[in-house]
Amino acid sequence: MPTRSSLTLPTTSSLLSTHKLPSSHPSVTKTLLRLSRPSLLKLAREWLKPHNQSTCRPVLGERENETGSFYDPAYSLEELQETYSELEKRKGGKREVVDRILEGDWRDGLSLRQIAMTDTQYFLDHPTSQRWVALKLVKAQSEDSQSREKKRRNNNTQTPAQEPPP
Repeated sequence: MPTRSSLTLPTTSSLLSTHKLPSSHPSVTKTLLRLSRPSLLKLAREWLKPHNQSTCRPVLGERENETGSFYDPAYSLEELQETYSELEKRKGGKREVVDRILEGDWRDGLSLRQIAMTDTQYFLDHPTSQRWVALKLVKAQSEDSQSREKKRRNNNTQTPAQEPPP
């Protein structure tokens, strides 16, 4: 039986950005917990924008139908936007926001696009978290052309011998 921390998908094609990772998966929680509370709230509000609804849709529904969850599903996106605005106005911990996201509004899981947006937000918040190296690409030269280039450079750097005046 595979462990819960591994996720395997047998495919050779690229994954769709709408593919969801379960909200109970440890890597989803770990990814969200890397962010600060203000960043989490900013990200949740971004996910609630109309242009992100194709890949970041939250759980919406009737309150009577949902049982067993601490967070009742909202009726509309506007209600959720108001909820996250209220969370932003009051103090609290980031765990409260992560729990709201994973156990409430996105209990069905986060899409790969949401995970990518979370990683991007982390890089924006911590620009020195990764070591970046810039390299210049040059055309590879053959042995003969390299030795000719080396001789040419050596000839240019040598000063001609001068004879003393008679």
